[in-house]
Amino acid sequence: MLLFKLADLLEANFIFSRGVFGQDFAERARQREQFMNNPTPCSSKITYRTKDEDAQLDSALFYFSASSVDAMAHKVIDETSGVEGLHATAQWAALRNEGIDAPTELPSVLVNFDYICDGLIEAGHGQVHCLACNKVYMTSELTRDTHLAGGWLIDDFKCPAQHKLMSREVAHFMFRRNYD
Repeated sequence: MLLFKLADLLEANFIFSRGVFGQDFAERARQREQFMNNPTPCSSKITYRTKDEDAQLDSALFYFSASSVDAMAHKVIDETSGVEGLHATAQWAALRNEGIDAPTELPSVLVNFDYICDGLIEAGHGQVHCLACNKVYMTSELTRDTHLAGGWLIDDFKCPAQHKLMSREVAHFMFRRNYD
């Protein structure tokens, strides 16, 4: 929900911003719709690449079966509401070609895959290649480190060597400020 000051809306030079952090949600939705009208092929295996905190370097490469991604996407959709991109991911995984064995990387237009990835890790599905130690682990070997940072509850998934493979914002807390 966007809130505006009434005076700002009445001014002739008012410009509607692109949204939180400069994201154009309508444009992303159009890109997803175009993608779903002509999707890239999905194989029997899906890879999901995660980035470090600066979004500069790859930190891990997760490998999941497309059938488990399809099932988990539907489970997450049932448990959450209004999370952008989950329906498109479920539809794309449902179109998989089991005859193609080479892994398919998750297209960038399919956002919020971390919700699905979290569920797959919890269920013990898949493998992950830690790029820091160059080893492949079963997701059941990962540890979850939960901590609070700037009002956000963050889950960090780490390999057995304690390299951070994925971070996920779980919840945001608004704290009352004491202005005494």
